[in-house]
Amino acid sequence: MPNLTTRANFLANGLVPVSATTLATLTGEDLNCTVCSDALSEPVKTPCQHIFDKKCIAEWLEMPGENTCPSCREQLFSMPVAEPTNPVVNRQQQVFQAVRNAGLGVHQSLDLEMFGIPTPSDSDMTRAASGAAQYLIFARPPYMPQQVGPATVNAHILAAHVITMGNLIPALAALQNRSYSQRQQREWNVMTDRIYNLVLADFDGQNLDAMVMPAQLLMKMREYLQDVNQYGYGIDLGRDTDTLLCYLTQVSFQYRADEDRNRQQAARRAVEEARAARRQPRREGRHGSKQCAVM
Repeated sequence: MPNLTTRANFLANGLVPVSATTLATLTGEDLNCTVCSDALSEPVKTPCQHIFDKKCIAEWLEMPGENTCPSCREQLFSMPVAEPTNPVVNRQQQVFQAVRNAGLGVHQSLDLEMFGIPTPSDSDMTRAASGAAQYLIFARPPYMPQQVGPATVNAHILAAHVITMGNLIPALAALQNRSYSQRQQREWNVMTDRIYNLVLADFDGQNLDAMVMPAQLLMKMREYLQDVNQYGYGIDLGRDTDTLLCYLTQVSFQYRADEDRNRQQAARRAVEEARAARRQPRREGRHGSKQCAVM
């Protein structure tokens, strides 16, 4: 392994600002920071060519025990010998420890519970893992207003997020001294499977109000549980289900916002190209007239 720089030196010199030319080539979710899931505002690039907001990647790499890229886990600088590798100090540290314990690092998809969902790509899982972690650190409690505005349900886009949060929530519960029993884990697997294969499939493609979307998804789950519990099952809805449903609402809200932004950008480009096309013949005409006058 090559000699690596220190954390302080890397944070000062190793994060390269992304040029406007490079930024203009990005589309869709690539325009969002994979750590916070918000639109890039001060984008920087790591040596492994992954792009983040400077503040987000700096906060990630300043955490004790963390010296790898959030997207590909490439080691970016040397770790001080005395620094703990698995600290659990506050909620942020606890959540990222749960991400590791759940096996949500890149290229570990074969170790995850997929809940009957087709396996997403590694890049989708990496983005979802970062988004889920940030949600668990910073989100308001479930069923307080999350976002205001429309949210578009896209089951394909949400697949990686269901898998990620479905694996992450039990791992976080264990760190909070409320580990799932075998029965609770089985019930959680059934719940998560049904959220994707029943609820999201039913709402796929619909635009919902983000303020009431969690309640709409929860109502659909309650209808399902009334059917299965009459056969002797004791599956119950709890706060972890609330968290997952509210998180899916946030992702759907952001997906709709990204769609709207992409449409606006495409419309602006079309207008600019049309203006450029109208100007081009006039310049050629003036040039041609001048040549005729000389002749």
